[in-house]
Amino acid sequence: MEININGIVVIGPEELLNRIKQEDEWVKQLTKMDFKPYKGPDPKLSKLTELIRNTKMEVDFFKKPLLNSDWCYCECPYFKQLWALESASTSYMVRFLCNSCMYIPDKTIAPTIIIRDYHDEWKKATIEISTENCIPIEKRRVIMGFGPSGCGKSTIAKAMFNCLKLGVVWTIDGGISRENSIAWNVASKFKTSNCKGISNLYKMFKRIADSKNEVLFFIEKHAKISIYVPDTASGQYLGHQFNMATAINMKQYEKIDETWMAMLIWQHINDSCNFSENYKCYGCDKSGFARALTEGKKYDTSAYQTSMDVGYKTLMACKGPKMMIHNSGLANHKSIVATDTLSLFNCIQSNNPFQIGNLTLDITSLLFSPFPKSLGECKSLMIKETNDSKEKRMTILDIGKTVTQSMNRGGRLTRKRRKRKN
Repeated sequence: MEININGIVVIGPEELLNRIKQEDEWVKQLTKMDFKPYKGPDPKLSKLTELIRNTKMEVDFFKKPLLNSDWCYCECPYFKQLWALESASTSYMVRFLCNSCMYIPDKTIAPTIIIRDYHDEWKKATIEISTENCIPIEKRRVIMGFGPSGCGKSTIAKAMFNCLKLGVVWTIDGGISRENSIAWNVASKFKTSNCKGISNLYKMFKRIADSKNEVLFFIEKHAKISIYVPDTASGQYLGHQFNMATAINMKQYEKIDETWMAMLIWQHINDSCNFSENYKCYGCDKSGFARALTEGKKYDTSAYQTSMDVGYKTLMACKGPKMMIHNSGLANHKSIVATDTLSLFNCIQSNNPFQIGNLTLDITSLLFSPFPKSLGECKSLMIKETNDSKEKRMTILDIGKTVTQSMNRGGRLTRKRRKRKN
């Protein structure tokens, strides 16, 4: 028997595939509605979700951390039990694996997941990916996608994959792990009359990194599959001296690709975008706060600058192609990709606009060779190259107004000197 999930064909026992299909459909429904108990083929999951629903959560397990906060702290033990039960199962890991496939150049020759020896526990099952029909690539690549939370690290990255000729791309993304988790969806959708969501939701699911590592371990065996790793890079800097080897754990990825590529994808944190009107961005905080209400995960703006600083320093340490991407996040505004790679610059120019699903992305490419040494300098150059001369003089105080005036004075002095010589 075979089924199709996210364009990936899964071949295996009928019992397992029916369970995977039912759970996948149930999670999709759950992401669009309020909490309802799980009614799938697993009696353990059914019992736990029913127990969570029937418990008087407001009285027994919820506390408000601050008097003025509308986010509650949860001490419910059942969410952790539900996640431990689910994350060890083969059905969950196969769904997570399928939905982690981010880019397939040709849908007609997609990879196939084959379940050779089925077991309820993922680590005891024998599963492999067949890439025989996939488009051959010269070398599998690792692409790091840095950037603050809410900047859109996935959508615009897909537009770059075709130009980079990466073949099939799998992503190692904790967000996809959460989206496909029954436990996470139950917890994030469980709201009370007094709070918007659970403030300690991440801590309750801190072992989600384990499932990400399982996917990485599984994917790295297959030479025809490239890997994309989105990372906010917000928890590794902590104000200490920067060390690329420890700030982002790159060693595990350097084993796969020594000349890994890097993107720093960003938007301004709020309405402070100082690009010209056609390039203004939506803003990370708007996306973050809106997502917080649907995901039940509290959005924190304090890590924004750390994400930008660490992301840029790691970008500069990259031995492969570099990309600094200002993502507008708006359908009628242009995004900007600054790169140090001529072939990528030319490809973006010749293929623009990009069609990603139902979205049309209008992207302006810039060639920076060498790349600016500092984050501030890179931002300034991106603004300078995309704003017209009138906008430069009027709006860019940090690089425009004073620099333009000094250049004009220099021009007049030069003309005076020439007259004196003559």
